[in-house]
Amino acid sequence: MFPIVTHFFASVDFLYRHGARSTIDGTQAGESIDLVSAGFTLDWGVSENAGVRLSYRPIVAGGTDMDGDMVRIMAYFGWHALVENVKKLEGE
Repeated sequence: MFPIVTHFFASVDFLYRHGARSTIDGTQAGESIDLVSAGFTLDWGVSENAGVRLSYRPIVAGGTDMDGDMVRIMAYFGWHALVENVKKLEGE
């Protein structure tokens, strides 16, 4: 069975977005955006190579006509032959 090496971290996130002016058939549609989002990210590494990440960021400034929150749930897995070979050299 695989040994489970876990880690956990949390962060406070800030995101600034500018631009995104649309044009339709050469005609400008809407205004460009200036948005500030603030939120957090939680990350739980369930092994050395895999983990689960949760992020939440609501809009806190700008974009009076924009409303929305961003929620992202992500599962990840990473593997590289070089890292696995180093483990072998270390006797793991």
